Amino acid sequence: FGELPSDFATPLALVINELVTNAVEHGLEGRTGTVWLLADRSDGEGNDELLTVTIADDGVGLPDGPYNEGLGLQIVRTLVTSELGGSIKWSH
Repeated sequence: FGELPSDFATPLALVINELVTNAVEHGLEGRTGTVWLLADRSDGEGNDELLTVTIADDGVGLPDGPYNEGLGLQIVRTLVTSELGGSIKWSH
């Protein structure tokens, strides 16, 4: 991840913790598997730096149809958009 300002480090740590926990509890529920955490820093517009964090697992995947976010994922979305100024993309 490199160096991060403290006002980004705390919400980012909370987001990563919640998503990895969900991947283990729901994606790998009752089976063995792997959870990956990938981080990529790149140049954004102007002098902005972008940090793309990907959390993936080889578990059961997201449910088909409209995806309802539970309270934990709603908090993750709020932290990412409000505190970190980012966005979330879910994929199967």
